[in-house]
Amino acid sequence: CDFGDLILHAVKILEKNKDLREIYSKNFKYILVDEYQDTNFIQSKWLKLLSGKNKNICCVGDDDQSIYSWRGAEIDNMLRFEKDFDNTKTTRLEENYRSTNNILKSASSLISYNEARLGKELYSDQGNGDPVYIHLVNSSRDEATFVAQEIMKLRDENPDLNNIAVLVRAVFQSREIEEALIRYSVPYRIIGGIRFYERAEIKDAVSYLRIVYENQDDVAFERAIMTPKRGVGEKSFNKIIEVSKNKRISLFQASKLLAGTDEVNKKASSSLDEFIK
Repeated sequence: CDFGDLILHAVKILEKNKDLREIYSKNFKYILVDEYQDTNFIQSKWLKLLSGKNKNICCVGDDDQSIYSWRGAEIDNMLRFEKDFDNTKTTRLEENYRSTNNILKSASSLISYNEARLGKELYSDQGNGDPVYIHLVNSSRDEATFVAQEIMKLRDENPDLNNIAVLVRAVFQSREIEEALIRYSVPYRIIGGIRFYERAEIKDAVSYLRIVYENQDDVAFERAIMTPKRGVGEKSFNKIIEVSKNKRISLFQASKLLAGTDEVNKKASSSLDEFIK
């Protein structure tokens, strides 16, 4: 069973057994829950049972960041908190330390259309800052092209690219932007991740495409023949290199000569034959 099943089982036991509920409720003098907006129905029920004795429970969360309803999270747990627990005190953390007021006002205006929320007014002591600029695009590719073109304009004003950063919500979004920057010959660094074309799985896939396009590509052949492992070990691969050097042919051609022969072990011989086909 998974963790959710365990919690459900625990809730059922505590509901039925008053003495056991008393013991556990007494043991947990203080309960602190983070990301409360992401809790589900069973977790909420469990918390009520565990906090029943001491009634010292503190839940921290943001009703505007409830994005996990698809896996059972219920924002109602947070909205009902004051009704579910007696004598509660609500503290709104409304001061923002990262953004300017123009950004906060724009975000607050957009999120205000959500019906299921407690509501808050974010503010900052960093001033109004620049106006928020919105540019509509038809696709992620168009978005990436726009970003690259804007960087080119900024570079004309100030050649130091260290003053420019592109923020993305998720890692997968960086690929289109990387490709746009490459097209426009804009040097870049990925902070907190690896460049798309430097990832091992991408290098592996590209090596196969390269060897299909040009089977004389020894670098691509070496990576492709070793990924995934197919019984061509170091000894067999050294034999391929030896034949390649002696006959002055590519690793692919050398493998064709060795495939199906007894010059390498049976497994490697069979694997080379299959790989070449």
